[in-house]
Amino acid sequence: MRFTIFSFLFIVSFLCAKAQPKERVKVAGFFTGQIKDYDPSTKDSLMVAYYPDQSLNTSDEPQFFIHPDENGEFKFEIPPVSHPIRILFGLFTSKPIFINDYLMEPGDKIHMEIRYNEGQIKVKYTGNGASKYAAKDLISIENDLCYERVGAYESSLQLTTSVTANFDSLQVEKHLAVYNILNESLIRVNKILDQIRNKRSKSMYRLIKADQLSFYGSNWLLQSRFFLNNCKSNKLKKKIIDRYNQFKSELYFKNAPINAYSLNVINLNLQEARFDLYLENELKPYSYTRLYQRIKTSYTGRYRERMLLHFFNDPANFQFITNYSQVEFGDCLTDALSYFKDPPIIALIRRKLLLKKGALAYDFTMPDQNGQLHNLHDFRGSVVLVDVWGEGCTACTHFSSVFKKEVYPHLKDLENFKVISISIDRKKEVWQKGINSGRYTQQTFTNLYTAGIGVEHPFLEYYNVKSIPFLLLVDKYGRIYTEFQASMKSSQILSIIHRALSE
Repeated sequence: MRFTIFSFLFIVSFLCAKAQPKERVKVAGFFTGQIKDYDPSTKDSLMVAYYPDQSLNTSDEPQFFIHPDENGEFKFEIPPVSHPIRILFGLFTSKPIFINDYLMEPGDKIHMEIRYNEGQIKVKYTGNGASKYAAKDLISIENDLCYERVGAYESSLQLTTSVTANFDSLQVEKHLAVYNILNESLIRVNKILDQIRNKRSKSMYRLIKADQLSFYGSNWLLQSRFFLNNCKSNKLKKKIIDRYNQFKSELYFKNAPINAYSLNVINLNLQEARFDLYLENELKPYSYTRLYQRIKTSYTGRYRERMLLHFFNDPANFQFITNYSQVEFGDCLTDALSYFKDPPIIALIRRKLLLKKGALAYDFTMPDQNGQLHNLHDFRGSVVLVDVWGEGCTACTHFSSVFKKEVYPHLKDLENFKVISISIDRKKEVWQKGINSGRYTQQTFTNLYTAGIGVEHPFLEYYNVKSIPFLLLVDKYGRIYTEFQASMKSSQILSIIHRALSE
């Protein structure tokens, strides 16, 4: 009996141990290398950046510079990780030169032999895991050649990009021929990938393949959308849609958890969700909630977490959205919380809820050009547009131009509407130059400055601002009314502001 009880307890404890979730082992990545024909007097260096969890899309990814010894030799280590991560290399000579980005696996031990000559870089990889680095370089060359072929072919067509363009049958047929160029390139890429199929685990091979082929899916989707929006014939539209669906089926990526480590795959699947709903809705806009429901029900587990996270952060989601409201955004965000298990993502989503309509806006204090301090509560009684921008931001200049021409003329004479323009530039002279240029803001706005601390200002940290322009509409009582996206139509922005003024 004692033996039987002991045996029973042993089996139970064994099964319980098996039932516990297996903790992934973290392993570092090791890199050594040499820059051939290295001249120590040039002080060239290797730049390394890596993304512990690229799908979180934060702006504080670690990066560092490696200075070779007098023989051009170097070595470095990537801290232990438990899953594939994105790693990027660049060579800093008289000017920075991008080498490539790669998917690093835990435990990679890579030796890099770098040859640099007249602006051209060639890298030979050897060691444990080297095959995927070499394959990525070959695929990047093929991607560049594909871009050139497509660009040359499109130039030969001499197609107009006018918004009034109406492509005829011959032009559409020529467009569909781009499919052949992409498909031929895709075949070559698959042959490169086949060479590493048996050198990587099944899941890693699947991730590498999905990550690389997403380039072709994004390319064809953009092509199809452009022609579809410039074609009036239903018969021709059907032909474009059929070819789009054919190419999409060839690039179908299984909803594999490991794909959560590729931002390229996540972005492609988001593009597909937006465009597929647009097709289902007979090329008409649809609601924000409908797109949310599509993503929520189409994916599961960790991959759904990442998809939803990027859904809430991607301004491109508003391309086909109609009648958007911050209430709708808040409702979707609140519903999504129950699907998140990863603590860092839960924290990000809870931070997003601070932008929910009705939440009290952060009461910042910042100086103007004369050094006078302004608080947000000074503007109580007025609807306030807070526009955060930075020098060199093209999306900021685009929004400013549209707002100046199509929105502000309808609001400039209203006493109860104000614009607070905030620069994230660290140097005051750069901020002043931006104001004087008239490309980012107007002299009549309340122009404020983060006093040299940029995105580290408490106001920007409170809302976890990672991209600009950051556009916040605050109501008369100092509460969040909505967050605008720079991609929204001017008529939509104006309508929302008028609605806020009337409430």
